[in-house]
Amino acid sequence: MNLHNDFLNEWRTDAVMGDDLFDEARRIPILHAKWMEKYLKIQLIKKEKEYKHNQLYLRKHSFYMGREETAPDDRIIKTEVPLYIKGDEEVIKSQAVLDYYEKVENTLKEIINNINNRSFQIKNAIDWAKYTKGLDE
Repeated sequence: MNLHNDFLNEWRTDAVMGDDLFDEARRIPILHAKWMEKYLKIQLIKKEKEYKHNQLYLRKHSFYMGREETAPDDRIIKTEVPLYIKGDEEVIKSQAVLDYYEKVENTLKEIINNINNRSFQIKNAIDWAKYTKGLDE
C-alpha cells in the first residue's frame, strides 16, 4: 500500500502551473474530475474496510465474552472486554488499515481543495501581470 506516496508524486506533477494562464484555467475541470474520481474510489474502499473492521470487532467481542467455542479459558470481566479487543493483533492491523485510508482520503481532499482554489491563483497571477505592465485599472 503505497497509494499515499503515489498520489503525492502524481500531484507534484499536476500542481505545476505553466505560463499560459488560459490553458491552466481550462485545465482546472480536468484536474478536478481526475482527482475527484480518485477521492471517491478511496472513500468506497475506506467504507468497505470500515464494514470489515466492524465485523471483526463483533467477532472479537463475541470471542472475548466467551460465546465462541475457541474462547479463552480465563474468564474476562465484561468491562475489560474493550481493552482486550483494542489490544488484539487482528483488530490493531484492521485499525491501521482504516487509519491509512483516512490519511489518503484527507490528502485527496486537500488536493481537491487546492484545485478548487486554482482559479483564484490564476486571477491573482493575471492581476499581477497587469499591474507590472501598468494596466491596473
